[in-house]
Parts: sequence; C-alpha cells; structure tokens
Amino acid sequence: MLLPRLRSAIRVQISATPRLMRSKSLSAWLRSAPPPPVTPERRQPRFRRSRLTDWAATAIVLIMVPAVLVPLVATEAAGPSLRLTPAVTTPDTFVVVHGAGFDAAWTGQIVLGDGVSAVAVTANQAGQFTAKLIVPGDVQEGSQAVAAFADQAGARHLEAAVATVALEVRHATRPSPDSAARLPKRSHAPKVTASASPSSTPPASSSRPAAASGTPIATGAPTASTPATASPSSPQVPASQSAAPVGTPHPTTAPHPTIAPQPTTAPVPRVARTTAYMHYYLWWTPSHWQEKLGSAYPYGTVPAVAPGTMDASGCNPRVGYPGATIIDVPSEGLYDQGSGATFDRHIADAAGAGITGFIASWQGTGAAGQLPSSSGYNARLDLLVSRVEAYNASHARPFRLALGLEAYGNYGRPASALINDLEYFRSRYAGSSAFANSYGSQPLVMILGSRKYAESTMRAVSQAEQSHLILLGDETYQTWSRDAAYLDGTAYYWSSQDPWKNPQSGSQVASLASQVHAAGKLWFAPFTGGFNTQLTGGSTCTPRKGVSTLDEVWRLNRASNPNGWFGISWNEFVENSYLEPTRLYGRAYLNEIARLIAQ
Repeated sequence: MLLPRLRSAIRVQISATPRLMRSKSLSAWLRSAPPPPVTPERRQPRFRRSRLTDWAATAIVLIMVPAVLVPLVATEAAGPSLRLTPAVTTPDTFVVVHGAGFDAAWTGQIVLGDGVSAVAVTANQAGQFTAKLIVPGDVQEGSQAVAAFADQAGARHLEAAVATVALEVRHATRPSPDSAARLPKRSHAPKVTASASPSSTPPASSSRPAAASGTPIATGAPTASTPATASPSSPQVPASQSAAPVGTPHPTTAPHPTIAPQPTTAPVPRVARTTAYMHYYLWWTPSHWQEKLGSAYPYGTVPAVAPGTMDASGCNPRVGYPGATIIDVPSEGLYDQGSGATFDRHIADAAGAGITGFIASWQGTGAAGQLPSSSGYNARLDLLVSRVEAYNASHARPFRLALGLEAYGNYGRPASALINDLEYFRSRYAGSSAFANSYGSQPLVMILGSRKYAESTMRAVSQAEQSHLILLGDETYQTWSRDAAYLDGTAYYWSSQDPWKNPQSGSQVASLASQVHAAGKLWFAPFTGGFNTQLTGGSTCTPRKGVSTLDEVWRLNRASNPNGWFGISWNEFVENSYLEPTRLYGRAYLNEIARLIAQ
C-alpha cells in the first residue's frame, strides 16, 4: 500500500522538474507507477447582481465624488476676495467693503473705478478687514469696479489688483434714501412728559452755556408771535420794541441792529440737491431762559422783547436788563423744548427753507443702561426724535436728524462715558426714520471737539462704534492727520470764521477738505452768519454785516467741494451764531439760507 503511494509522489516531483533533468535511466519501477490523480478544479458560483444593486453602487460613487473634489477646488481657489454692502447704491453714499483671504497685516487701498474714491485698509491677523468707501456724486452710472491694490503696487490697473468686485451705481432710477421702508421704525418706550423731564446741567463754559437749572419762570413761556414786517429800507428799530405794551421796561440804550426785520413771507423753496444740516441745541427750557436773561427781564411781555443790541459794526453788544447775557430772543417767544409743539414749529420752519435736518446737540449721562428719563437732555432728544418721525409720516419730503455728541468743555471725559452714550443712542435710535440719511444706512454722528480729546479716547471710541455709525470728527487742517484713521469724515465747528479779518480762512478750510477727500472720506463745510462772546467774558467778534458774512463764508467754503453743509447754528444765542427767526433780525437769515441752498 505504501509503495504505490511512494512511486506516485516521486513521479509528481519528476513531472515538476525541467525536461532536461529527466532521464530514461529511471528505473522501470518508477516509470511504471500510475500517474497522480487529477483533482477537479472547483469553480466559484457566479454572483447574479440585480439592476437595483448596480444603481445603488453608482449613487454612492456619485455622492462621494463632490465630497472629494469640492475641498480640492476650494483649496485651489482660496485667496483674497471682496464683498460689498450694499452691492447696488447711489451717488453721495457709503458702501461697506468686506475683505477676506488676505495675508495677515496686509496693507493697501480699496479703489473705486479709475480712482474717483479710495480708502486705505489694513487686514487683521485673520486676513480680514472692513472699510467704508465713499461713492462720490460725480461717479458714472453703471457697473463700477472696486479693486484692492497692495501698497507697493505701481499703476492702478485692474490686472494688478489683488481682488475685485463690481458695484452697481444708479442715478436716474436710484431708490430714495428717505423711503419709509429703508429703516424700520423704532419701538418707543413710554414717553417722559415735559413736566417730568429732569434738567441736565453740563459744566459751565464760555463757549457753551450751562444747562437749564433753577426755578421755572412763574409767568410761563409767552405765546408765539408773528414778527412785524418791514422793508429793507424801514428804520432799523426792532418791532419787538415798538410793539411793547405801555409800561414795559425797555433797554436803557435803544438797539440799532445792522439789519431790519424781514417780512414773514414763505422762504425760497429748495430746488437743488444740497444737503444742509444745522446745529440745534436742546437746552432751552424756561429756567435756562431765566438764567441767560436775568431776573429783570419782562418775561410776560407779548411779543417778547429783545434784551439788547450790537453797534453798527455788528460788535460791542449792549443789554438793557441787568444780568442778561444775550441780546436777542426768538420771534416766537421764549420757547420750551420740553414741549413737542416747539419742535413741530422748528421742524416745519427749517424744512420750509430747504434745510435737510438738525444736528441735535446732546450728551448722555455716560452711564450704561441709561433711559430717556435719565436726564433732561435724554428726554428732550427722545421728544425731538418722536416729533421728526411724526412729521415724516405726513410729509413726502422727510426731515432728518444727525447727532452732535457734546463735551461741554470736558474733554477729559473717559472713553467709556462716550461709548456708553453712543451705545444708548444707537440701541434706541439707529432704526429710527429720523436718522436716515443719504450717506449710508447708519446714523450720522459728529463728535464735537474731537481734536481736543486724547488720541487714546478717540481710538477707543472708534474701535467700539465706527462699525455701527458714520462717525464724523470736528477737526482742522492741522489736526485731521491724527484722527483720520478713527473717523469716516469730518466737519469743522468754526463758528467764529471771519472772512473779513482772515481772508485766508477759505484756504484753511480747503486744505482740510483736500486731506479728507484724499482719504476717501466725507467732508462737511461750515457756514455761519456771525459770532460774539463779548458778553460772556470773551473778546472775539465776527460781525454779521447784515447777511454779507453769511454769504461770504458760504462762497469761500463752497470751493472746498463739500459732501454737505453743517450750519452754525439754529439757536446758539450765547455765542450769537443763531440763524433762526428772531426779534432783531426776523427771517432775514433763514430766507438767505434758503436762497443759498437753492443755488
């Protein structure tokens, strides 16, 4: 049994060896062995796949391919990119440029079109930046390229741009920035009535009167009166003096204003697209009038009596009542800004002259969590906003507000106080139609005296608020370079600009404007009709010379090509820069402003 198996095994080994190694000399015993048995090969059963199985497998592959390719494509395409908010706009507005994918700390410029506007940018460590780019009024209609160029780039050709994006500019069919749907109405907290409005007292300053304080006037505010009419050739005697009742005390020296009261005819309608705001002060309450007019003034007289005058040169003021530090009062009488009716009259009067809106002078408490009831200024600002909203709801041409954040002489205010005020302001009013404007979707806020704050304060305020507000400074041609990076533009509260004694004032304004325009930011030129602080211990006087000073300042500053105008002022009686209708001058200044705006 074993021998046959042994022979078979040997033959298997022989069959596996090369032919040349085989030999016929093998023994017959081995050659006679039977061949090894052949084991039949086992075939694997064929798997029969169904059509459904094939489709399922294909679907899995199709799903996996994008998952593999998309990251590869995205990785390949990653790089600098720009995004605009909004992507469609109109001239004389801002667009916000969002950059992403740039190198860390990348520096360069964002340029509109062929250089009509530009703004410098620096990316953060994540390679991102946000910048506001002005769209000037003379930009061409249609698609305009917005491009990012590195600082070291030579010619500004699109081929050299790091990134580009298209901006659509529309002129004729541009949407109105005054549309009610543009910004949602704010939800009002319960209003504080005038009687419950506390008084707010800023620090005393020769350039800013202290806020109202003291006992309210017992007789109450007199009713509004209509200014007496007179022709330009009429004797220059205020109507308030000739119309005073018998027995009414008069100034010891008869006033001789340099311009006669004008007829109360409707002002020249605005026919040109000129944006002109006016600084508007919120401190006029009965007690504040008493503080500025003194106890000897005849408060119950209707119409109200002008308390003093200036000489023929427009300087050297004189008062006829002991304790008075102002020489003129409004034509309507001693109004109370705790009353909505006061704001209604002022809004209608200013709008009728073509004035775009008021720059509401305001300072909050500086505390977090403040409310309209926290101070008299807060309450009066809230009332003003509500009256502007009410006016806009019933008029096709809306009236606007901007904010003037006041220092009241305290430029050492901590940054946290300014930020708290602005946080309160924008949390309550950013959605109000009253603060809509033609420059962007954010409220206009001017930091009055910005150049007088520490740079660290301006930097901190800018970091906290510039992305939420159109932040404007109060700068000169000598100070703009310090604060330019912290602001979206600037105005200049130059209430004492004297075109007669300083004929170079127009060049100084133009120098500031050129720096601001070069930075691609907003410039608002000042206009004023006169200035005098001699009754409050100062020595500066810019004579009014009728409306000649107003006209000359406008002519000089118009050469600076402003994006808009900020007038000084509606109702600053202490510095004698007021331009609202008054007992001494009637509507002369308001009518002249209407004419200038309509040019």
